[in-house]
Amino acid sequence: MIVDCAVVEPCGKAKRKQQGGGGNGGYAVSATVGNDLSFAAAIGGVAEGGGNSKQVNVETSSAVSTYARESHAIFAQSVGGGGGTGGFAIAGAAGNTFRGSLAIGGNGGDGGDGERATVRKSGTLFTLGDRSYGILAQSVGGGGGDGGFAVAGAVVGTGVAVTFGLGGNGSAPSDVDELT
Repeated sequence: MIVDCAVVEPCGKAKRKQQGGGGNGGYAVSATVGNDLSFAAAIGGVAEGGGNSKQVNVETSSAVSTYARESHAIFAQSVGGGGGTGGFAIAGAAGNTFRGSLAIGGNGGDGGDGERATVRKSGTLFTLGDRSYGILAQSVGGGGGDGGFAVAGAVVGTGVAVTFGLGGNGSAPSDVDELT
């Protein structure tokens, strides 16, 4: 079989497996207003991690020629999904005496892993277009999700106000596997 392409878009033999990103954490808002003691608390939801990709295998003995810009003869890619963003939290209290508020942002989700990308090729590869590769193989891990922000505030007439806000943790990026 001969694959021969002279189009504007990438052509040749391509396999790509990509997983979806993680879900975002839910947000939380809490507020109180009163004359005596009042306290408001809000905690953002924790995000889900991105999905892990699957292994990609390309095996061919066909002659492959491409002529267009950015059209690789063989393209193999395994991409993990990105982690979701942690939910934000906002808490506020207002009144005359003691007021307090606590807000904690949700943590970001982990990125999904990129798995092995394998290419086995015999035969001729020919590319002519700018930025066109004979073989482009990638294993790409998904990025970690951002932590959710937090805002805490209190307004008090003649008493004491105590507030505490803590943003969520961002997640570390994921792992990638080997290229063969």
